[in-house]
Amino acid sequence: MAERLVRSRRIYEGRVISLRVDEVALPSGRTATREIVEHRGAVAVVPLTPHGDVLLVRQYRAATGGTLLEIPAGTLEVGEDAPHALQRELAEEIGMRAGRVQHLATFYPSPGFLTEVVYVYLAADLTPHRLEAEEEDLEVVRLPLPEARAMVDRGEIRALAACEVLNEGWDAPAVKVGVVLGGDVGLTGDWSDTRHDALLSRETGSQPSPLPRFEASRFSRSSRRTSPGSRREARARAPAPRAAP
Repeated sequence: MAERLVRSRRIYEGRVISLRVDEVALPSGRTATREIVEHRGAVAVVPLTPHGDVLLVRQYRAATGGTLLEIPAGTLEVGEDAPHALQRELAEEIGMRAGRVQHLATFYPSPGFLTEVVYVYLAADLTPHRLEAEEEDLEVVRLPLPEARAMVDRGEIRALAACEVLNEGWDAPAVKVGVVLGGDVGLTGDWSDTRHDALLSRETGSQPSPLPRFEASRFSRSSRRTSPGSRREARARAPAPRAAP
């Protein structure tokens, strides 16, 4: 049963996040306090080259006190939709524009206290297109996809979006991307023309479909540790999240 909001007060209003404290009534009749961090949402992108390499970004993260290797990602601007945001992030962080994109998944990274929703995409047909980035210490790192996955297994890539997406076992029936470990990547099937996506988003105000376009039982690789009750399958079966306003 859902909790009922009794009252809410805003504690902090920032450029990236805001903090509110909610008092809620529980189904049992007791009351509780919820500390909620509000966030506009974000995009994360896996840029793939025709030879099966993935382009990652190494940057310093003050919150961790160290440098992380990540997939390109960033916060949605006010009024910005995910198709526009992913192209902006690619241009700012790796100096590229994607000719084709495919929505992989949508997830809540920390639903216990954070409203952020992350939209994850594959991107291909990359062409040079540079926009100035806020960060001054970005380093683009090109790796074969199998090596990037091995780095996740070794704990050398630790950012959540990168770990979740790179460690998934894409196969051709699942996401229409034929990935052969140690070989080439064939990009086929249900990819989106980015101009069409942008037009659709402007006309309808819609975000991408909130559910991943795959079946959990087919989103696995035999060399990965998966099971019918795994966390990834549970996430895929979960109700579709709604983007925070």
